[in-house]
Amino acid sequence: MVEESMSLNLNRIKSIDIFRGICMSWMILGHLFNWWLKAEQSWIRNIMTMIFI
Repeated sequence: MVEESMSLNLNRIKSIDIFRGICMSWMILGHLFNWWLKAEQSWIRNIMTMIFI
């Protein structure tokens, strides 16, 4: 019983860590796109915005 709850807890923590990693990667990419993109390449930023809004 205790081993099952420990396993479920570790799986839950792992899934939260994966989600946090994806969010942090998206945030870093968003900031890099803001710094690197020229005005004529703003369609890439618009696609990123449309995915999550």
